[in-house]
Amino acid sequence: MPSLLRYPVYLIDGDPEIRESVGGWLDWAGYRSELYDSAEAFLANVGADASGCLLLAARLPGMDGVAFIEQLGREHARLKVIMISGLAGIPDAVRSIKAGALDFLEKPLSRDELINRVRDALRLFAEQEKEREEVLELHERMQTLTPREVTVMGMVVQGMLNKQIAEELGLSQKTVEVHRSHVMHKMRASCLANLIRMVMKVETSDLIPVAG
Repeated sequence: MPSLLRYPVYLIDGDPEIRESVGGWLDWAGYRSELYDSAEAFLANVGADASGCLLLAARLPGMDGVAFIEQLGREHARLKVIMISGLAGIPDAVRSIKAGALDFLEKPLSRDELINRVRDALRLFAEQEKEREEVLELHERMQTLTPREVTVMGMVVQGMLNKQIAEELGLSQKTVEVHRSHVMHKMRASCLANLIRMVMKVETSDLIPVAG
């Protein structure tokens, strides 16, 4: 796995003292940090398609933290969000987790705890990015298949034999064998089990929108 320090860590908090202290901790730990005083400022400078880890205050000027998490979810952001709130923040914690936050921290913040939570969030992000890249690669391979090859692949993955596929599609068994060979080659599948795993990985992934 690549170094977690390569991924950005963002902080959105309206309190300049929090921004200064947390920004210092992130710098101390070696992370690339960007600090913002509002969700609107973040969107104007970074955008909802950002990736990495976001430390987000529950209460912000303008759009509040939970509303912002919900917007990020609608726009399929890849950020791992850690919500930050005051001592009486249990309602904020419940709302933020339901909205899609990964984790929750209460103020006053501890440097070591915050850095550990950021590390855990980025580790999960890195794992999902690797998975996402694999799914994207498989999806690109699928895009090279002809419509007939896609149909044959679906039947093969369902466990149908070449003879059954030929009868279903009104083709010769030899033609089905040719299509099947092309599928295996284009998908770079070493065996049927490998092909099945590839198709399942794409079909079950929610990391990217996959066109049908």
